[in-house]
Amino acid sequence: MKNTFFSFLFFLFISPVFSQQTVVEKTYPDGSSSLVRGYDKHGALIKEISYYENRQIDYEGEFKEGKEHGKWTYYYKDGQKMYVEIYKNGFEEGKHYEWAPDGQLVKIEYYQQGRLVKTEEK
Repeated sequence: MKNTFFSFLFFLFISPVFSQQTVVEKTYPDGSSSLVRGYDKHGALIKEISYYENRQIDYEGEFKEGKEHGKWTYYYKDGQKMYVEIYKNGFEEGKHYEWAPDGQLVKIEYYQQGRLVKTEEK
């Protein structure tokens, strides 16, 4: 619930500062948001948030020039973090983290220009 609330605040208060248009692209039968996207003033996709039916965030991430760029975070249905990945111009880059449902860090993967170069199991 906390993730949903903060995402709502982001879109409500922060996005107008950057001339972002927020669009609910998909909804569940009860009318709650399933997929919300943010577009810049030129109509380019810059942010995407997907929700589970229980209104928890499924994943959220950013785009640059139509490609994944920056931090992408994925969650379990209870709101616990599942993965954090970094993208640079559509390619995986840097450290990616994976957590078990109990919150324990289970793996760190290292990427360079989209290629997995190292994996550390925890």
